[in-house]
Amino acid sequence: NEPKIYKYMSDIYIKEDKPDKALEYLIIANDRNPDQPDILNYLGFAFRKTGDFIMAEVYYSQGLEINPNHTNANYNLGLGIAQRNIKNK
Repeated sequence: NEPKIYKYMSDIYIKEDKPDKALEYLIIANDRNPDQPDILNYLGFAFRKTGDFIMAEVYYSQGLEINPNHTNANYNLGLGIAQRNIKNK
């Protein structure tokens, strides 16, 4: 599955602490296979790693609209909100 290849490439860049590069691959994966909660969660995670908490929340929320029980998206959304609140203090 082609979108999975892009998701796997993004994993490499996340592990190398290069979230901007990971986002390039995740955006392609999402464009080619939209509405996949796992990809949306990874997009949120990568945006959070760049410090863009608003975009992270957007993608986590999109994934949760599709699958409200997505454990990682729920956890990551909560963590992102907490990090944004700490940063804004």
